[in-house]
Amino acid sequence: EIKVDLQGEVVEKNLESLTLNSMPMATLQGLFISSLAIDEGENVFLIEAKDSAGNTAVRRLVITKDLTPPQYTTEETILEGELKDVEGKMYATTSGDAVPRLEIVFTVSEHTIVRALDGLGQAEGEGRVKLTISLVEEENSVTFILVDLAGNSAPSFTYRVTLDTTPPEIVIQGAGGTVKTKDSTHWLRGRVEPGSKLTVDGSPIKVNSDGTFNTQVDLVKGENVFHLEATDLVDLNSSMDFEILREVEEEESPGPTAVVALLAMMAMAFMFTRSVRRTA
Repeated sequence: EIKVDLQGEVVEKNLESLTLNSMPMATLQGLFISSLAIDEGENVFLIEAKDSAGNTAVRRLVITKDLTPPQYTTEETILEGELKDVEGKMYATTSGDAVPRLEIVFTVSEHTIVRALDGLGQAEGEGRVKLTISLVEEENSVTFILVDLAGNSAPSFTYRVTLDTTPPEIVIQGAGGTVKTKDSTHWLRGRVEPGSKLTVDGSPIKVNSDGTFNTQVDLVKGENVFHLEATDLVDLNSSMDFEILREVEEEESPGPTAVVALLAMMAMAFMFTRSVRRTA
């Protein structure tokens, strides 16, 4: 409860009575003063003055005491996009060309001014108050302040959402041309957007927390083309083909020394065979 001093004047020489909510008030040369007890909410006071001829004048005074901040609930929507909750973190995305926007509807208990900090917008009203915020391609953190007409502030509200409209990039070490090797296996190393899922020719590949990956693939002789597909946290997709050429080693032609040695061995084998036949 608070006290408010009420002061006024009655201009009437033949004043007979002055009452405040039917309770008499004293006057001094037409001036009066009274201390009013003000409770939370609307306080109505009736001042009635009557002269000796029975004429009456009535004034109605309304004083509203409001120390209660506005109560509110929120509802968040992504316009021209989709809102996704990934392990408690909110993401906004779209598969089209439009840039998603954040729309927040505040359902308030009284007439309220809603203001987004950093000059992002302001609206006011009763019942449902709506604000639309443009987003940038990263985490967006928007804080809202709510104040009623009496100047009472509700606890501030901060909403965080990450805008992701870019498919994950697949980076392979050695990409930019065909990789050549003589080995039968090859270590496929690279990175994607952290949190993405990755497959090589349809088989899932482990992606580390920092987005790096490392997997061994088998190679056949000649061209080997591997198809990689990545899907990020908001289901945006990208793909690429990576080619590895396994070179085949050519058989070496025998040198002159080797040819002479081979002919000598063949001659010795022939002579040995003839000797065996004669003995038999």
